[in-house]
Amino acid sequence: MPKKFAILIILAVLLGIAAGAFLVFQSPGDNLSNTESEERDYFPFGRAGDAPAPEPGEVGTLGEAGATETANVFGAFTELWSAPVAGFSASGDSVRLVDRGKGHIYEIRNGSSTRLSNTTIPGIHEAVWMTPTSLLLRSLGDNEEIKTYYGEILASTTSLDGFYLQNDLEQVAVRGKSLAYLSYSAVGILDFSKKPYAKKNIATLPLGELILEWPRAETFALTTKSAHNNIGYLYFLNEKGTITKVLGNIQGLTTHASPDGSALLYANDSLTLSILETKNNVSKVLPVRTLPEKCVWSKKQASLIYCAAPEFLPSGDYPDSWYQGIVSFSDSLWKIDTKTGVATELSDNPPFDFDAIRPVLAPEEDYLYFINKKGLTLWSFKLPAAETASSTTR
Repeated sequence: MPKKFAILIILAVLLGIAAGAFLVFQSPGDNLSNTESEERDYFPFGRAGDAPAPEPGEVGTLGEAGATETANVFGAFTELWSAPVAGFSASGDSVRLVDRGKGHIYEIRNGSSTRLSNTTIPGIHEAVWMTPTSLLLRSLGDNEEIKTYYGEILASTTSLDGFYLQNDLEQVAVRGKSLAYLSYSAVGILDFSKKPYAKKNIATLPLGELILEWPRAETFALTTKSAHNNIGYLYFLNEKGTITKVLGNIQGLTTHASPDGSALLYANDSLTLSILETKNNVSKVLPVRTLPEKCVWSKKQASLIYCAAPEFLPSGDYPDSWYQGIVSFSDSLWKIDTKTGVATELSDNPPFDFDAIRPVLAPEEDYLYFINKKGLTLWSFKLPAAETASSTTR
């Protein structure tokens, strides 16, 4: 065999071995792109965009406080986590979050982070907290099936103990350690307070794609999946399987129920925000334009909501253009008294650009937490004790 030909064969073999090693040892999170997020879209549990995963040790050390990452403060705003998160929970003086790339769980307290779990579950799209120590991790499988992992944090081993539930739980909503789910038009409940967990079937619905909320223990809210050219409806379903229409004939309908189900926020394809009192069926238009899911209800005063609303509304087909990431918002934060119709802007001329999703109030309602859709980073906003900003009525 000629010497040059032998050398070429050897080089080809070495290149093949190197390429194979690269594919084997490359972390799944390393393939994630840094594209802007798409929240919920037509993806069943919310498409929140792809972004690089933090490497282990980059934001805190296993089992001990003291992060290498320093919180960025912008006036009343604080960036609590600069890597993409899949979800978070606020309780007392701490925030717990799930790293989107690897599924590790961290706690932030007094400006320092502690890693609570080093169990790696890559490619988490959504983390839904049930209690401070139990949660759901949701991702897509190899065949695009929806995978849901129920896990409990084991403090003694800094690991996550749990198991996968049935595939294709398209929508989930939680109350304590109970999970309501929607799967192929079937609604049911899983109760994790029992071991083994208990399952209860509620109803199979003759409807298409739906968005599920669980405002009251005995009531589920089901909204037809929103699209600009579609007429939307909202139904209440009780535990006996009886379904009642609450809202209908609204183009581009999006909704968000109050914690007790006594009121509903809803918007149309122009993002006109309204509130419906379900007891007397009275509606009122509110003085901001936004999506209901960008709002959170106060638990201290039932008539108060806090919303992120775009400072200006780019042209587009709503809500599709926002869900699909075609347009992005530059938000301000508002406090709205739904009884009086007074809206107070809390963050006039924010010091940075954000498009808030998944807002949550701290238990004392002195802080508002949210994920910035632009990068999926986690932020807090210190709510003023007495707002002095301009108010708007309608």
